[in-house]
Amino acid sequence: MRRVLLALAIVAAMLAGGEASAQVKLRPNYAPKIMNGPVIRPPVVRVIPPSLALNRALMLAPNAKALGVKLRGSHYIVKLKQGNKVRQVQVDAATGDVSQ
Repeated sequence: MRRVLLALAIVAAMLAGGEASAQVKLRPNYAPKIMNGPVIRPPVVRVIPPSLALNRALMLAPNAKALGVKLRGSHYIVKLKQGNKVRQVQVDAATGDVSQ
Protein backbone atom coordinates (compact mmCIF):
# COMPACT_ATOMS: atom_id res chain seq x y z
CA MET A 1 0.00 0.00 0.00
CA ARG A 2 2.81 2.40 0.82
CA ARG A 3 4.51 1.71 -2.48
CA VAL A 4 1.34 2.48 -4.40
CA LEU A 5 0.90 5.77 -2.54
CA LEU A 6 4.54 6.70 -3.13
CA ALA A 7 4.25 5.93 -6.84
CA LEU A 8 1.05 8.02 -7.08
CA ALA A 9 2.76 10.92 -5.29
CA ILE A 10 5.71 10.80 -7.70
CA VAL A 11 3.41 10.71 -10.74
CA ALA A 12 1.36 13.60 -9.36
CA ALA A 13 4.51 15.67 -8.81
CA MET A 14 5.69 14.96 -12.35
CA LEU A 15 2.33 15.95 -13.84
CA ALA A 16 2.26 19.17 -11.83
CA GLY A 17 4.98 20.50 -14.15
CA GLY A 18 7.32 21.89 -11.52
CA GLU A 19 11.07 21.71 -11.86
CA ALA A 20 12.28 18.61 -10.08
CA SER A 21 15.87 19.60 -9.33
CA ALA A 22 17.14 19.23 -5.81
CA GLN A 23 19.30 22.34 -5.95
CA VAL A 24 17.96 25.85 -6.27
CA LYS A 25 19.61 27.75 -9.09
CA LEU A 26 19.65 31.47 -8.40
CA ARG A 27 20.29 33.82 -11.25
CA PRO A 28 21.21 37.45 -10.56
CA ASN A 29 18.74 40.09 -11.66
CA TYR A 30 21.53 42.41 -12.71
CA ALA A 31 24.25 42.38 -15.30
CA PRO A 32 27.77 41.96 -13.90
CA LYS A 33 29.94 45.05 -14.00
CA ILE A 34 32.75 44.92 -16.51
CA MET A 35 35.83 46.94 -15.64
CA ASN A 36 36.81 49.27 -18.43
CA GLY A 37 40.37 50.41 -18.89
CA PRO A 38 43.76 48.81 -18.58
CA VAL A 39 44.44 46.17 -15.96
CA ILE A 40 47.35 47.17 -13.71
CA ARG A 41 49.57 44.24 -12.82
CA PRO A 42 52.34 44.30 -10.23
CA PRO A 43 55.87 44.14 -11.64
CA VAL A 44 57.43 40.73 -11.94
CA VAL A 45 60.57 40.53 -9.81
CA ARG A 46 62.81 37.53 -10.28
CA VAL A 47 64.22 36.11 -7.09
CA ILE A 48 67.39 34.06 -6.99
CA PRO A 49 67.07 30.61 -5.39
CA PRO A 50 68.18 30.16 -1.75
CA SER A 51 71.03 27.85 -2.79
CA LEU A 52 72.59 30.63 -4.87
CA ALA A 53 72.26 33.06 -1.95
CA LEU A 54 74.00 30.51 0.28
CA ASN A 55 76.84 30.03 -2.22
CA ARG A 56 77.33 33.80 -2.48
CA ALA A 57 77.44 34.13 1.32
CA LEU A 58 79.93 31.26 1.64
CA MET A 59 82.33 33.18 -0.64
CA LEU A 60 82.84 35.65 2.24
CA ALA A 61 83.54 32.90 4.76
CA PRO A 62 84.80 29.80 2.96
CA ASN A 63 85.35 27.72 6.15
CA ALA A 64 81.92 28.49 7.61
CA LYS A 65 78.99 26.12 7.94
CA ALA A 66 75.48 27.12 6.89
CA LEU A 67 72.84 27.30 9.62
CA GLY A 68 69.90 28.61 7.58
CA VAL A 69 68.60 30.79 4.79
CA LYS A 70 65.43 32.91 5.12
CA LEU A 71 63.84 35.38 2.75
CA ARG A 72 63.03 38.66 4.53
CA GLY A 73 61.55 41.26 2.23
CA SER A 74 63.94 41.76 -0.66
CA HIS A 75 66.95 40.13 1.04
CA TYR A 76 67.99 36.66 2.06
CA ILE A 77 69.36 36.42 5.59
CA VAL A 78 72.01 33.69 5.61
CA LYS A 79 73.25 32.47 9.00
CA LEU A 80 76.78 31.06 9.00
CA LYS A 81 78.77 29.53 11.82
CA GLN A 82 82.47 30.28 11.63
CA GLY A 83 84.41 28.87 14.57
CA ASN A 84 82.51 29.88 17.71
CA LYS A 85 80.78 32.86 16.09
CA VAL A 86 77.50 33.04 14.19
CA ARG A 87 77.42 35.57 11.35
CA GLN A 88 74.44 36.91 9.48
CA VAL A 89 75.01 37.87 5.88
CA GLN A 90 72.46 39.70 3.75
CA VAL A 91 72.14 38.71 0.12
CA ASP A 92 69.98 40.76 -2.25
CA ALA A 93 67.22 38.44 -3.53
CA ALA A 94 66.99 40.10 -6.94
CA THR A 95 70.65 40.68 -7.85
CA GLY A 96 72.61 38.38 -5.54
CA ASP A 97 74.77 41.19 -4.10
CA VAL A 98 76.27 40.31 -0.71
CA SER A 99 76.47 42.72 2.22
CA GLN A 100 77.41 42.14 5.85
